Order: sequence, then C-alpha cells, then structure tokens
Amino acid sequence: MVWLNVVGMNWKLGITVAAMMLGAPTAAQAVTVGAPLNVPANASGVGCEALVYIGPPPPSCTILGNDTSGAWTSQTPRGNWVITTARVRTGPRVGPMVFTVIRATRSQAQGGGRLLCCNTPVESQVFVPRPNAINEVPVRLPVKNTVDVVGGEPIETVDYLGISLLDLNSSGPVATTTESESLSYIAPAIRQGQERLADGSRGSARVLVNGEYQPADAAGGGGGGGGGAADVLAPALSRFGLSRNRFAAAGRGGSIAAKVGTTVRYRLTEPATVTFRVRRKGAKRPLKGSFSHKGKAGANKLRFTGRLRKRKLRRGSYVMSATSKDAAGNVAKVKRLRFRIVKR
Repeated sequence: MVWLNVVGMNWKLGITVAAMMLGAPTAAQAVTVGAPLNVPANASGVGCEALVYIGPPPPSCTILGNDTSGAWTSQTPRGNWVITTARVRTGPRVGPMVFTVIRATRSQAQGGGRLLCCNTPVESQVFVPRPNAINEVPVRLPVKNTVDVVGGEPIETVDYLGISLLDLNSSGPVATTTESESLSYIAPAIRQGQERLADGSRGSARVLVNGEYQPADAAGGGGGGGGGAADVLAPALSRFGLSRNRFAAAGRGGSIAAKVGTTVRYRLTEPATVTFRVRRKGAKRPLKGSFSHKGKAGANKLRFTGRLRKRKLRRGSYVMSATSKDAAGNVAKVKRLRFRIVKR
C-alpha cells in the first residue's frame, strides 16, 4: 500500500493503491466499510483531550482510522456510494456526536499533484449514543472514490468515514490494538465554521466506526458527495422522571414556571421539541391542553406547575406522557410516568 503525506499535516492517508485494491462495485449489494467492532473501547477513559496532543484541550475533535495490513480501511471503495447505516462502539461516557465524511482530493495531471486534505462535504444528524454499546444510526451520506475531469484536469476524490466528538463529555470510541492500526485526528472537529488548530496521529489504535455502503444507483442516487444528509432518526427520549411524584399544584400561572411545582427531567439523542400531555389515571383520553419544551441533545429539565390551560389540576392521580419530535418531523416513541396532585 502506498502512503501519501498530506500537505501541512503530520498524518497520512492511503489513497491510490488502496482504492485500486478495493475495486469497483460489481453488484447492487451493501458492503461494510470501516473497522471491526469486535473489541471494546478501552483506549482511554476520556475523549478529545486525551486523543489530541495539544493544549489547552480542544472543544471537539474528528477521528478516523486505517489498518496498514489491509485488513480494513475507512476509505470509500471505488465508485459512487451512499452510506445508509453508520455504527460506533462507545466507551463509558457519551456526549453529542456526528458521523463525518472526510474528503481528500488531488490532481492526477502530469503524474499527480499535491494532495489537499481535508474538508467535509456531508455529515449525519447529531446524536447521543448509548454508552458501552454498538450504536447503529440510520443515515444517508453520499460518498465517492472517483477521478472526475474538472476544467480539463483529472481530479481524484476520496472520501473517508470518521466521527466527530462535539464536546468533552465523550470517552473516545477507540480500542488499543495492533501496530498496523492507527487513528488520525483533526481538532477542533472538521465542521463548517471551525478553524483547524491541530492534527496528528496515534498508533496501535482502532477507531470503532464503520458503515453500510450501498452503490449510489441502488440506494436511489446521490453519488456526488454533496448536499445534506437526510434525517431519518427519531429523537429518542430517555431518563424521563420527576423530582417529586407527589406535589401541590401552583395557585396561578402556566404549566411551566421557574421555581414552583416538580422538576421534569429527560434526555434526548438530538435537539427536539417535547410535548407533554396529562390524563387522569384510568382515563383513556388526555385532558384538554398540553405544554411543550424545546430540548437539546443530552440532559434537559423544566418545572411543571401542576396546571393546564392556566387551571389547577384537581387532587388525584395522573399520567404524564412525553412525545419528542425533531426539526425533520421524526417522532419518537411516547414515554409515560405517574404523579399525584395533593392538597397544598
């Protein structure tokens, strides 16, 4: 395998020979590209601040990997493809992440020009995965490994699948493995509006990320590698609970207030609007009225006053339901809990 130094960077990407070894798609079948996920994320208990050798700790980072032995690669096979499912095996701590397509280009005119790296033509929706687990995320990421004639000049374009940790809450999805495996990092994460501060590599490390690649024609088009990813993932809501399950309704005001009532807590895998409805225990239909909260990816909280439509709930037992909906219109499974309104 031929390895090419990336201009202005310390790490390396294998492009030409690796692409030829993988070959062109011969059938409309999905192929898995990326690292095997058969080992736990054990490289470190922390994330970007340990993976990236700079100081102070970067606010985020992008990582990708390759295996020089040829056992696996994060490089897109020859042709136009669409990634339909992306996977990451997480460590003990998780925060918001995004699957990132990293693109390298170079001219093939006159024996080859400078390798230009890197930019990101497309990324997945932001999500918060489960810790210590293999997380599968439905995506639609057009990627390519082609030579296209641009202005009469042959330009080679090769995409890689990586992942960006968007804050310092995540432990790295990285395993300590053999010498042939390595990771490359960019900090901050290679996203629009971010200024690159540092890049480098670490040996004996496997980035625990892979994806299902469909030939672009079989996946319904989109092989050019541009445009945004279709958001098909519902904003899952978890850890739905109350600080107090028995409380008195507030004497005035709306459903949400700063200090009175009970604290509603929940977590989201991505930003979403959460709508809350209330019904009496044993009743089929919810009471008239509802209230909503714009949640962020991760932990959220608000204060519920025990009021709907500016009226106090009567004493008794109730069921509260929560439904999360993201900007793309994806709706997650409803979550429910019980509470009781008591006399003040």
